[in-house]
Amino acid sequence: MLLRRVIQNHSPGLQERIVSKLTWRLLPFLFLLYVIAYLDRTNVSFAALQMRAQLGISDRAYGLGAGMFAGLPRSCSCGASRPVR
Repeated sequence: MLLRRVIQNHSPGLQERIVSKLTWRLLPFLFLLYVIAYLDRTNVSFAALQMRAQLGISDRAYGLGAGMFAGLPRSCSCGASRPVR
């Protein structure tokens, strides 16, 4: 709310400049995260080809383990990225 009032009271191009700056700063970082997530999924699927046979586990058990492994870093990072008041 406060930011909206500040933007409305200042120059007309301020909102466009803010959006442009945020876009140029966030999009490369988000693209990097997307590439890392894609590579991680690919590595997990390649690992499944040999690891399931060597460990003797079912597809369901491997899927459960891979899901927990993939969810752990995400849940740990959410606590560190809370906004500071």
